[in-house]
Amino acid sequence: MSNRTIASALLYILVLAFVSLPLASRAVEYKKVSTPSFSVEVPDSWKMKSIDNACYQFSAAGQPRPEDYALEICSVEKGLNDAAYDSGIFDKSDKDNWITIAGPGSSKTADVISQEGWHGIQAIIDCGIDDPTTGFHAAAGDCYWAVASNGRRSLIVDTQGLYRDFDIVSRIMKSLRLK
Repeated sequence: MSNRTIASALLYILVLAFVSLPLASRAVEYKKVSTPSFSVEVPDSWKMKSIDNACYQFSAAGQPRPEDYALEICSVEKGLNDAAYDSGIFDKSDKDNWITIAGPGSSKTADVISQEGWHGIQAIIDCGIDDPTTGFHAAAGDCYWAVASNGRRSLIVDTQGLYRDFDIVSRIMKSLRLK
């Protein structure tokens, strides 16, 4: 690998780290958005795009590439167990705890979460990012994954490895309401 390629990769990673820093230094205003299957509060500057009747992507201001999203929420007509298994991210351990089964490295125990009207699981896993200049980096990202369920409908929530403001993701999850 040439020095120029290494320098480009390092610069890209530094830019990603800077863009991904939490916005704690300024107040973030939120707006409520609603779909047929859920409502949620997201930062005012975020834009929502419907992928199909079940999936919605939210893009944050200042993202490096237009095709990258900060958060995706997909609705499935399944309970928590089926949705979590089908996500390809979660599985049950020998001790009947939810664990992650995706991403490089060893499995992690998923956290149990709940809010008014739903319960679920969440985890942050190592994940790959795609750099158009230097290519794919298998463990350079941190991806948030969650499944929230009211028993009949579940939402599968994820971030790409480039968006790392998990304080905002946590605030969004607390506002999440299933319909």
